Amino acid sequence: MTPKKWGQLVLIGMIGGGIPFLLFFKGLSLSTAAGGQLINKTMFIWVGLLAFMFLKEKFSKWQLFALAILVIGNYFLATPKSWIFGQGELLVLIATLFWSAETIITKIVLKNMPSILLAWGRMFFGSLIMLGYLAVTNKISLYESLNLNQMFWIILPSLLLFAYVWFWFSSLKYASATLVTSILVIASPITTLLSSIFITHKFQLNQIIALILIAIGTILIITLSKNKIEQRNLCTTG
Repeated sequence: MTPKKWGQLVLIGMIGGGIPFLLFFKGLSLSTAAGGQLINKTMFIWVGLLAFMFLKEKFSKWQLFALAILVIGNYFLATPKSWIFGQGELLVLIATLFWSAETIITKIVLKNMPSILLAWGRMFFGSLIMLGYLAVTNKISLYESLNLNQMFWIILPSLLLFAYVWFWFSSLKYASATLVTSILVIASPITTLLSSIFITHKFQLNQIIALILIAIGTILIITLSKNKIEQRNLCTTG
């Protein structure tokens, strides 16, 4: 490991792990759940803009149309009852921009680094930053009162998060940044669908519209990206 690679691990831990998570959860505590969710789900838009500028990713009219469908679908899924852009919403937006920048930097760093190592760096150095924040704010003592059961429910989600980050980075290594972040949008409607089936037992009209739009947008993005790759391969072999 060279000093440069250690620096890259620390950087990803800062802009993808510690700092944005602190901003995001603080922002959620100050904003409405719908408003915070809507802002966070705009990440694929910022990633698309940054990928266009720094990764030279190009978009056809149909791809832009598919992205627009995802935007509309997200709005229907998390429509705030009253839209107020306050301090909480600003913190969530800043966190989203941090994660968007991380996606672009990760895409570049993955050319010379294994995805599992980069995922470890994000989790490890991100955790150190958050522990440092707890120490500075005199909240580190909260960990002293944790019992074994509570520790288990901290460790298990951490392992699941590590697996998620590893798979996420592995996807970024082989697919475009815009495609990967666009596919993530479908997580919200899946959660909403499961909640409607097993918890609330109710389906609202805006949720149904959102599910349909996001499904259409995601399928379009995947299909168009696949066609683009096939055309590129044909040009290369030809």
